[in-house]
Amino acid sequence: MNCTKVDFGPPRGRGIVASRACEAGEILFTEKPLICCQFSWNRLYGYQACDHCMCPLETAETNAKRLTGNPSLTIPHAECGALTFNPVTCPDCGSWYCSTTCMKEAASVYHCVVCPRQLETAQSIQELDELWRQLHYPPETSTIMLLVRIVGACLSACFRQSVQSKQMVEALNTFVSATTEQIKAKDFGELTLSHKLLRPEFFTSLEQLHSKFTDVLICLARQFAQNASDTDCRSMLQQAGIDALLNVENFKSALCLLGRNGQGIATSAFSLWAKGVEKLAATTSNSSEIQKLDALLTTLYTAMEAHVGTFLDNEGIGLYDYQQILGFYSKFTHSRWVVRILVAARCSDICCCFANSVEDDDNTVVPQTEDAEVRRKRLAEAAERRAADSQARGLANPESARRKQQRTSEQERLEETRAVGRGDFGLRWNVN
Repeated sequence: MNCTKVDFGPPRGRGIVASRACEAGEILFTEKPLICCQFSWNRLYGYQACDHCMCPLETAETNAKRLTGNPSLTIPHAECGALTFNPVTCPDCGSWYCSTTCMKEAASVYHCVVCPRQLETAQSIQELDELWRQLHYPPETSTIMLLVRIVGACLSACFRQSVQSKQMVEALNTFVSATTEQIKAKDFGELTLSHKLLRPEFFTSLEQLHSKFTDVLICLARQFAQNASDTDCRSMLQQAGIDALLNVENFKSALCLLGRNGQGIATSAFSLWAKGVEKLAATTSNSSEIQKLDALLTTLYTAMEAHVGTFLDNEGIGLYDYQQILGFYSKFTHSRWVVRILVAARCSDICCCFANSVEDDDNTVVPQTEDAEVRRKRLAEAAERRAADSQARGLANPESARRKQQRTSEQERLEETRAVGRGDFGLRWNVN
């Protein structure tokens, strides 16, 4: 299925490229997350998911009852999208997992370190999570708890010599985490773009967030030495290569790693059932039955929207080793790529689908060995065809519109860059 490869050549630098011609709608590759975590508010509101893989821990009917607020609701065709799981809990902290396999894997990678079995650790993690929720209201895009798990993996790799933890930490070392990016703009020269980490109103709370995070670091390190002092804990953090997080600037960079590489994840028992019902309706010839199923789905989704709005899924964030390399070359616009998370039994795969065939640009396939002059003429002819077509339909010149939009975007970026020193655009930093 994988029809891609990593390429290091010009003009793109490192990136993922197609290894052959791709068809419209074709899945380019699938990938499991290195590590993932459910959003803090999502978990607090009772969205039940495996603490490791985010597999739903409720049946479609139970899920529908909760989302509609109707405890007497029953749904037909329970066999559609039925999940198979055997829930187990961590004996020390009570975290739920969909299977013993997931619980063991989580313990091997990070949970053996971050498990809040000790009162001090539990209190520190709870205070950090509560503060994060105050700074990051729904709709959520990330969670500080994923960074805590990464720290747990680093400590596990160093002091427990976990092979899985070592592999994950090694992969994370290749992730982009800079809070700024240097780009060259045609009309403005070199610009510095800054990653916005938190909303402007939470600017002054960063130091407090870092302080709570530091408390968690010390507590996690203390597990590896009885009666260890704070100095001893800092030394252990240094051995694990994460003492830099004690510095607030490096903490910002760590948050940026989540922001720039994190991929949203959603799983849902009801969505699986709904897809199964849709397939059932597509295979039946009974028009009356089809109408009933369509009406049922419409009624359920309407009731859910009235009760919980658009928050239907178990939601979280994950980091993917292969997907983080994904870039977009100028010939293929962003809209032509569709990054899709499978809403399946587990957050086991991320799929990248190509929305259009490579032949869709002017109905021309570009030979790799095409002469530069021939290519220039071909592109000029294609531009003339687009302009003629647009003029015939009473539209603006698309190239002119594109250039105008590009100039506007570059001007906005320049204004944001100039505003860094004034603090007008939220939490932004320049970290080397």
